[in-house]
Amino acid sequence: MNTFYITDNIPLTVKGLASNTSLGSARILVLQEAAGERLFPVLLGEEEYDVLESAMLRQSFHTVTMMLRLAKTAGYKLESVKLLGARDGKQLTELLFANEAHDSLAMSADIGNGIAAALQAGCRIYMPRKTFEDQYRLTNSPETMAVPLNAMPAKLLKEAMDDAVKRDDFEMAKALRDELRRREGNGEMTP
Repeated sequence: MNTFYITDNIPLTVKGLASNTSLGSARILVLQEAAGERLFPVLLGEEEYDVLESAMLRQSFHTVTMMLRLAKTAGYKLESVKLLGARDGKQLTELLFANEAHDSLAMSADIGNGIAAALQAGCRIYMPRKTFEDQYRLTNSPETMAVPLNAMPAKLLKEAMDDAVKRDDFEMAKALRDELRRREGNGEMTP
C-alpha cells in the first residue's frame, strides 16, 4: 500500500443501507471509516439503492458481473473503488483496474454499480480525506448524519423544502429552494 493511499485517502467499509427515513424517498448507503467509527452517508437514487440491496442482501451482482468478466478476459482485475464528489444529486465512483504488468485503467460508474463491483471483487473502497472531513464537519452529533445539498436528488430537495416550510424553518427552505433554482438555471435538474 503506498503512502498516497494512506495519507490522502480514507479507506471505507460498507455499514449498510437505510430507507424509510423521515423523508419518504430518501435511501442512504452508510459507509464507515475502515479504521474508525465515523460514518459517511451517501444519498442514493432508487435504481442505485436497488442494485446495492440486491448485492448486499441477496448476493446478486447481476449488474456488475459482465463488466468484471470482460475486465478479467482482458487480463485486468478491479483493484479499488474511489468515491468522487457529489454534484446535482449524483454520487459517482471511479473504478481502478490493473493487470499483472501494472498497467491500469480507470472508469467511472454510479455509486450503486461502483460499490456493488467492489463488494463482488472484494477490493478496497476509499475516498479523498478532504471530502470525508468536509462532510463530516457538517454533522452536529453522533446521532445525525449530514449530507450536502449538492448530493441530494431534486425529488428529495423538493420533499425537504416542503418539510422545512411545514416546520416553519424558512432559512432551510430558502437554501433548498436556492439549490433547486441553481440546478434549473444550469439545466442540470435530475429527478
